[in-house]
Amino acid sequence: GAVFTYYLNDVPQTKKTARREAEKTQRSANSDVPFPGWEQLREESDEGDAKILLLIRDKDDNPVRWISGDAKKGLHRTSWDLRYSAPDPIDFTKPDFTPPWVGEPQGPLAAPGTYSVTLFILHEGVLEPQGTPQEFRVKPVDTAAPDTDFEAVAEFQQATSELSRQISGAGRQMREADQKLQHMHEA
Repeated sequence: GAVFTYYLNDVPQTKKTARREAEKTQRSANSDVPFPGWEQLREESDEGDAKILLLIRDKDDNPVRWISGDAKKGLHRTSWDLRYSAPDPIDFTKPDFTPPWVGEPQGPLAAPGTYSVTLFILHEGVLEPQGTPQEFRVKPVDTAAPDTDFEAVAEFQQATSELSRQISGAGRQMREADQKLQHMHEA
């Protein structure tokens, strides 16, 4: 895979963290700490923490994959498994039991070539790039046949991945239609 190292000098604070720090300084000064109010507490509960996202792009500047990273001050590392996103549709249901041999869904492998990565901070719905995109090179494995056309293989894998995604989505729609027909029949 590809390993990315990044340093965060500062991470945006949430309103709750900023309020608590202000309250801490008020307590240390032995002054009264006022109640923030229900409206402010509701806003704080709705606000999420800042997120660190890395965007991988290919040589034509097409997005390949988003990767999440640690959102704390300091030096961090995260890795990309050289794969595109999984073609499986998003499923919010969690099974009661997952067999140990079932892994996470994986997308097709990316072809060797030049890629770039850009670091973003997502806070309060705003996605801000940090720094400039950094280029890196993905090299082919040494055991590959010398005349292998990696671009053609990657294009074929992406096409079959997209077809698999469409088939999975159609299957889900058919199951939903079947359930609706059963409910209509019972009604």
